[in-house]
Amino acid sequence: MKSQTESVAESYDRWAENYDDYEVNNESLARVRKEIYKHVFAFLQPEDHILEINAGTGTDAQYFAQNGYRVHATELSLKMVRKIDEKIKQFDLSNLMTSQQLSFTDLDTLDHNTYQFCFSNIGGLNCIPDIYEVAKNVPLVLSPGGIITMVIMSRICPWEWMEIFRGNYSTAIRRFHKDGATANKNVVPYQIYYFTPGQVRTAFGSKFRLVKLQSLSLFGPPIDRKGFYARNPGLSRALIRIDDVLTHRYPFNHWGDFFILSLRYEP
Repeated sequence: MKSQTESVAESYDRWAENYDDYEVNNESLARVRKEIYKHVFAFLQPEDHILEINAGTGTDAQYFAQNGYRVHATELSLKMVRKIDEKIKQFDLSNLMTSQQLSFTDLDTLDHNTYQFCFSNIGGLNCIPDIYEVAKNVPLVLSPGGIITMVIMSRICPWEWMEIFRGNYSTAIRRFHKDGATANKNVVPYQIYYFTPGQVRTAFGSKFRLVKLQSLSLFGPPIDRKGFYARNPGLSRALIRIDDVLTHRYPFNHWGDFFILSLRYEP
């Protein structure tokens, strides 16, 4: 029987070739990325060296590099790393962007105190049952005063609660299962684990101070509802306006399809 790490790696290896297709005509994902970048650029400094964990095919790393930042993109899946390398070559980013096949549980193997900003996007950290296994090594690679920004799937997602009215009870409550929910059932199944902001902050400990927390897709269409915006533009705009009002306010900033949590390392 495969381990969680092996299953995740194989699953993403199989997705690698067509992974970027998910971005095409996905208005919800484009909106979410725009909000994530807005959050990140509030903290990034011009000379920051960025460590990206679970970098996928390097979409975010490419974006940061094209904005002048040095980025080291790490990813568990070897085939995803090859896609990153293709982008480095295609966009002539070798002077700003590097890649490495590396699990986010092995950050201790990197050069210590090298990075001023650490970034994990769109639920990569939900592939581990105990986020402390990542958190314990971040102080080794992040410089004092540095920031880690994480985009994590939340426990409380109103969009999934609505599945009750469609008869999908298992989907509506899956984020509350202690042992997580099974993803990619028809290819290489692995477990997804859902967290609250409080659980993540506890895992990182007292040397990390909260600097910003906001929700993503609280009421606005989640990224997996590709085409919803095109079919329902008026409703989508209204839901997004509600998000704009509530995304930074307690307790709504703890909920949503994802939350963005930024912590500053203060040893």
